[in-house]
Amino acid sequence: MTTSVISRYAPSLVTIKLSIVITYYENPLMLEKQLQHLVPLYLDGSQGIEVVLIDDGSPDKPLEARLRHHRGPYQNLRAFRVIGDLPWNHRVARNIGALESRGEWLLLIDIDTLVPRATIEEILRAELVGGRYYLFNRVENKTGRKLPTHHDSLLIKRSDYWKAGGYDSRFSGIYGAAGRFLRDLEWRGVKNAHLDLDIRRVESSEIPDATTEGLSRKNSFRQRWFVRSVFHTARAGVIAWRRPINTQYQPVGEEDMKFAESDKEP
Repeated sequence: MTTSVISRYAPSLVTIKLSIVITYYENPLMLEKQLQHLVPLYLDGSQGIEVVLIDDGSPDKPLEARLRHHRGPYQNLRAFRVIGDLPWNHRVARNIGALESRGEWLLLIDIDTLVPRATIEEILRAELVGGRYYLFNRVENKTGRKLPTHHDSLLIKRSDYWKAGGYDSRFSGIYGAAGRFLRDLEWRGVKNAHLDLDIRRVESSEIPDATTEGLSRKNSFRQRWFVRSVFHTARAGVIAWRRPINTQYQPVGEEDMKFAESDKEP
């Protein structure tokens, strides 16, 4: 009898040091590549690593359907699904991942970012300190071309993540404005640092659905006005209270994996 790769209920036999938090939205091909990369490396439960996947309300290609062929004794891969589909809500999905994670440290990446084994091993060996969030070198996966550092890929202590209250759920439905979270971290005394380690970005030329380039990134006038007003109050030293999670979600468990064997991947 096989066991679901995403069983939520099996306790880890090893203390979790690092939780890799990945959000997903209608990226089945990229998810397959991500799992092919991660599963052989980290998920046998022996290295103190877990992966937490959050489906941000995919309407047509939900996460549980994409995972149905991945079975095995991998207790350290867990998945959750946001109920409802709100555009550009992936940062609230990150908050869900941070809340459900068991690790002391959070490695937050997008679905199109691969973390090499050497980078993970260096993170586990590094003398990391609290009060810092760490950014990485970023390169194109296929060519090795250097890319600008990106604030959506960061390593942070779980307790420091919540010092800023997580990502601001008031920005749900608005493209951009992620830098506000980093500003809130700075105001709470969590400073920027850099790790001279590579992460690899997969381009759409390699995996067609690797990115969200096909989704509209145009904000309305009202949304743009709201972003500006929040930034102005922030400059005045006002950090408003907000709920980190503004939506319902549920775990993806064994019962969600009951699909006909005739089902095929796209």
